[in-house]
Amino acid sequence: MKIGIITLPLRINIGGLLQAYALQTVLQRHGDNVVVFDSAIELNPNLLLKGIKILVRLFRRYFLRRKDIPIFAEYEYKVISQNTRLFIDKYIHRYEVNDYHKLHAEDFDVLVVGSDQIWRPSFVSHVEDTFFEFAQDWNIKRIAYAPSFGVDEWEYSDEQTENCSRLIKKFDLITVREDSAVALCDKHFGIKAKHVLDPTMLLNKEDYINIVLEAKTAPNSGDMLVYLLDIDQKYTGFVEEVRELMHYDPFFVNAKVADKSLPLAERVQVSVDQWLRGFMDAKFVLTDSFHACVFSIIFNVPFAVVPNEGGGNARIYSLLKMFELEYCFIEEVSKIADFPIVNWERVNIVYADKRVECLSLLYNSLK
Repeated sequence: MKIGIITLPLRINIGGLLQAYALQTVLQRHGDNVVVFDSAIELNPNLLLKGIKILVRLFRRYFLRRKDIPIFAEYEYKVISQNTRLFIDKYIHRYEVNDYHKLHAEDFDVLVVGSDQIWRPSFVSHVEDTFFEFAQDWNIKRIAYAPSFGVDEWEYSDEQTENCSRLIKKFDLITVREDSAVALCDKHFGIKAKHVLDPTMLLNKEDYINIVLEAKTAPNSGDMLVYLLDIDQKYTGFVEEVRELMHYDPFFVNAKVADKSLPLAERVQVSVDQWLRGFMDAKFVLTDSFHACVFSIIFNVPFAVVPNEGGGNARIYSLLKMFELEYCFIEEVSKIADFPIVNWERVNIVYADKRVECLSLLYNSLK
């Protein structure tokens, strides 16, 4: 069967890239021909706004003497994404599409939406596309595997709710990534969705270790992986407190991609294999990232997760609840000292059972 996957654009979000790779891989192992839809880079279609930004860049480059600042944002993106683009080119079967209405029904047997925050309307230009509005008359299977609303509050307009409620009733399988999303689907769409694992958890640790080994990635120096998306003074202090409390040697695996005050060379996103290597080397993980929590569980590394006000904590708490690891969510460093020893045997049993259940759901929906 020919399967097309709709997910968020393949850019520099490492968790997003790995979930796309994982979903593609498990479908390929089922024997299917799989592509992941991705849009071309269109950083700023508004010509007036683009012109203003170029002028700002010119001022910063020549009047503020910031020679590292590129005039054109396209070049900036190419530099920042140089490592993640290598992963995309090697591991993901990318299918470029800028207008879903130009796709042809005869080219696909199945459309899949998922995972990541693909059902969050502020993250996509036309959320109805992620419910296959463009294919509403096609004779195909429609599957939602672990899409996320990102938050536990309803962000759809009345029109979006009406449209998506009609479209979702055509689906053959509806699953979601968070338990809060089950409730949202019931309340606003009138449908019963199933709570499933993030696609990255459908693969096993060895699948990810193989990516690291293929890249011959050097080990990190240190034993506490720090991956904080929301790096500010508060969390910088957290790192130091944890280091003193637990006697760990921290190492970081994320660049300050969005910090435009830094030289461009310091904003280059780390490679996917380097990010994965961090979980192989760590004895402890400190993070505010959903996918860093996921990979801590996959690699059986104890971890603590701090709130990320901009990222939506509902999805993290839902994951922790599934494995009875709610105590890992902290707001005070001192609580880490009271963490129980993780019963990884029990966690792995829950994980294995849930993985079998989710793969069965997905594969049976393709019959």
